[in-house]
Amino acid sequence: MEDEEGYVALNVCTRKGRQLYPGTQEPKTQLSHQRWCQIIIGAGGVVFLLLAGAAIALRIFAFQTRQYIDALEKPSVSQELRNGTEDKTSLENVISHLKRFLCKPLHISLTESFECKLCPQNWFRYENKCYWVSKKQGTWNKSQEDCKAKDSQMLVVQNQDEVDFIQSVTGETQLLWIGLTATFPEKNLIWMDGSSLDEKRLQELGPVEANSCGMLNGQKIITEACSTVTTWVCETEAFDFSGYWA
Repeated sequence: MEDEEGYVALNVCTRKGRQLYPGTQEPKTQLSHQRWCQIIIGAGGVVFLLLAGAAIALRIFAFQTRQYIDALEKPSVSQELRNGTEDKTSLENVISHLKRFLCKPLHISLTESFECKLCPQNWFRYENKCYWVSKKQGTWNKSQEDCKAKDSQMLVVQNQDEVDFIQSVTGETQLLWIGLTATFPEKNLIWMDGSSLDEKRLQELGPVEANSCGMLNGQKIITEACSTVTTWVCETEAFDFSGYWA
């Protein structure tokens, strides 16, 4: 096939040579012209092959470059999973150190349940609650506003043990506003959570006047005008850290 193509190209060059040099019949001149035609045709073929190869190489380079850029922009799934695992492990280590530092559990056997309940700074914890006692004095309404600002509520007495704890912290002689107020016009004493004062304590208080609010006086609950100025107690749920114990 190549011989046929060369033969055809040679014939073309020969014909063109004859057209350019119609009067020339010398064999040397014709042979020289044929050789130059072959050189030109061969050089043209080489140039064509080089151009075709360069075009293919550029397409391959562009494709590989695009893949490399995509790989940089989009991290592999395995890398994301590995990073997620490392972040989780780091977080678990931080939580573990915090629990050991803040809760400081003593020697606990594997069968014992560990409890770690935390309160904000300057709050006192008793069982599942945290308590804050004011140092300043104010009316009942001001006390309520202050507790709300601390994301808490005024003390709602659940039992006598809770009263005993508050008094052990504050001293029995201190008067403290609690979350108890009289409704109008019914004059019923209602706690901040909507529950009513139990009948036993209600009987001890006697008749309730309008605009009356509850306070602790030692071990007892009494009522005073809500405009009276004294200290107060806020309460909130303790943060249960034991659920995060590994």
